Amino acid sequence: VQVNVDPVIELENFKIIREVLENNKHKLTYEIVAFPQHGTLRTEAKGLLEEALKEGADYLGGLDPAIIDGDIEKSLTTTFDLAKKYGKKIDFHVHTGQNLGIYEIKRILNYIDEYEMNDMVTLSHAFSLNDIGHHKQVELAKEFVKRGVTLNTTQPINGEAYPFMTFLNEGVDVNIVNDNINDHWNPFGTGDMAERLNRGCQIHNFKDEYTISRTLPAITGGLLPLNNEGERIWPKVGDKANILLSKSDSSAHLIARLVPERVTMFEGEIVNGEFI
Repeated sequence: VQVNVDPVIELENFKIIREVLENNKHKLTYEIVAFPQHGTLRTEAKGLLEEALKEGADYLGGLDPAIIDGDIEKSLTTTFDLAKKYGKKIDFHVHTGQNLGIYEIKRILNYIDEYEMNDMVTLSHAFSLNDIGHHKQVELAKEFVKRGVTLNTTQPINGEAYPFMTFLNEGVDVNIVNDNINDHWNPFGTGDMAERLNRGCQIHNFKDEYTISRTLPAITGGLLPLNNEGERIWPKVGDKANILLSKSDSSAHLIARLVPERVTMFEGEIVNGEFI
């Protein structure tokens, strides 16, 4: 969950959202990102990001170090210093396109190496990944896997949606996510992850059942019921009973048709919907 921490709101929203999530921990697990919507340098000038980490934020956010902060190296150094000091993960939102966006991403990879923070960094949006060809996308995917970098993408419809399956097929952890579920940025977020994946499939012209079914890990944290050979790999005895049950013929059916009859189980308990 992204929670804005900035010189105007300070930690007020962080504390409210944390309370709401704690009151619903019987329905979900959560991680909070202390996100500097007004910029890392401006926010940390008041010590607010460090304060949020002390308060228990799970991730430290970062935002366009070149465009918003105006100083890539100072911004990244500030972020990595804080994250390393408190043992926190980082979620960089990189909206910058073209060569500058790719440069920012490559500098982040350099910082991961310097600070020895493999498996600790997420790149959200990363629109510039759609501005390079397939060969370079595969090259970067291998660099992401090497460092355990996760990708979060909203799959926007404005031409900035990179081919997420290229990265997923190379072994990168890819999550299709919502940037909002109200109207901070636009009025179309519903919180339905299947709906967001449906949009991604349409953007990239995925039409057949097999291809659509292979996209499922982008909203399940990497889980697939069947592997590419059709063998069942989930669920198995001992797996957590966190399950979405749907009146669908297959996962592809759920994604393509957005079948509304669903029941959500969390740790073995029904938390949403009912059997009819």
